[in-house]
Amino acid sequence: DYDDLDRLSSAQNSASQGPVAGTDLLWDYDPTGNRTSQTNAGTPLSYSIDPNSNRLLQVGANARQYDEVGNTLNDGNGITSTYSPRNRLVQTSNAGLSTTYAHNGFGERVCKAIDSSQACASSTGRIEYVYDDSGHLIGEYPVGGSTAQAVEYVWLDDTPIAVLQRRPGSTNGGASGGGTATAWNGTQAGGVDVYYLHPDHLDTPRVVVNAQDQEIWRWDASPFGDTLADEQPTGGLPSYTQNLRFPGQQYDRETGAHYNYFRDYEAGTGRYLQSDPIGIWADYSAFNYVASRPNKYADPTGLSLTITSLGGHGSKRFPNVPAPCKKGSRNSEKGAAGESQMAAFASSMGYEIIGGGPASAITPPSTGATVHPDLVVRDPTTGKRYLLDSKCGNCAGFTRNQRKSYREIARNPKLSGYDDVIIFKWRYRR
Repeated sequence: DYDDLDRLSSAQNSASQGPVAGTDLLWDYDPTGNRTSQTNAGTPLSYSIDPNSNRLLQVGANARQYDEVGNTLNDGNGITSTYSPRNRLVQTSNAGLSTTYAHNGFGERVCKAIDSSQACASSTGRIEYVYDDSGHLIGEYPVGGSTAQAVEYVWLDDTPIAVLQRRPGSTNGGASGGGTATAWNGTQAGGVDVYYLHPDHLDTPRVVVNAQDQEIWRWDASPFGDTLADEQPTGGLPSYTQNLRFPGQQYDRETGAHYNYFRDYEAGTGRYLQSDPIGIWADYSAFNYVASRPNKYADPTGLSLTITSLGGHGSKRFPNVPAPCKKGSRNSEKGAAGESQMAAFASSMGYEIIGGGPASAITPPSTGATVHPDLVVRDPTTGKRYLLDSKCGNCAGFTRNQRKSYREIARNPKLSGYDDVIIFKWRYRR
């Protein structure tokens, strides 16, 4: 259930087995959006917030410490952190276990060395990471004495669909070290095992199966992701580790936090461990994760929530991509085609079209940026109203005003008189 500001306020699960069986969670928030309490099966846990900075000062009896810019130095549970001059996490210590990290010029984490106090690039037991041009993790390569498995990920747009895991006896296929590990091409001795990812509506991996369609990994998480994955869901099969979590996140078992590109997400509190780089210009609370609506939105970069369509991307949920969306069409043709098909879909689902265009202009007071939604629709069964906008073609993006105002409406929809923003992204695949 959700409160009057559309923040997740309760979650229940009636299942009798599994890590989320019998879930009964309640959350309370202050007007800024900071979580002030969590009640688990009737047991409350209080959160103390600094009203001036929105920093989380204490969870239960555990007090936290920060540096002057809002980076968490001590989480109150014995985990201490060190940051670079650019506020990137470069070292953690947990119960005597020291881990170091390194990042490239794009801000991507390219190295992790567990149980090492050395700089990551010079550690003899590190893991090196490789990303594609869109920032998706495509490879994890152990170097030196690291016992981690070498894996590569296959993506379809923003959806992870498969994992290639190197069998014992394979090699990198080239020189490695200092962030220069050569991507494995799968032809070395030992071969490769292919596993298949089953993501949810947000592109979060939930199940991994092997070639025999047996579950080898499963993540039935609570809404904010603070449930451990089942790494051996099928008896008789070996344990399997898979670290992708919410979009843009990698699980760090040495701390329990999730690396999230420019920041680190703490699932237990539903917050980031660092302030947003632009402070309150990003949100009233610079630590919030997706406006406390983790079942609805994602934040692949740790900088801003993403607004998606009813089914993730339009072309996945709605396979009949309008022909003018294809490469070479004029922008006016693309726009008209996308709006027409979006209207047809909304009508087919029983929504009433009650507006759209300049006549439905809206200017959220907090942004002052006017937007003209393509359509305004109403659900006759609930009375809820939604703003719909179509982005037709691979390169179609938001205007400056849309980036400002649609995100604000998504965070606080009822303050703008609507219940949500839904974006149809019609992507043509050749």
